[in-house]
Amino acid sequence: MSNPTWGVDAKAQLFIHQVLMDIADQGASIILLSQDIDELLSVTDRICAICHGRLSRTFATEDMTPEHLGALMLGQEIEA
Repeated sequence: MSNPTWGVDAKAQLFIHQVLMDIADQGASIILLSQDIDELLSVTDRICAICHGRLSRTFATEDMTPEHLGALMLGQEIEA
């Protein structure tokens, strides 16, 4: 999904996040692309970033901070 909550109100955003988590709980994999760092950190299990067409290594979201994610987005290598 790409920016699934872009332009929706807070109640709709919560509903969309719950639907995504329910689908994942049923065993589905979801690839979420979003410009909202808070959204990414709140609804994902694993996270990586793309910079200059290159994908970073994958991290457990619980080990990620907004600052670390920002560094990945700038192409920096980090230790989470």
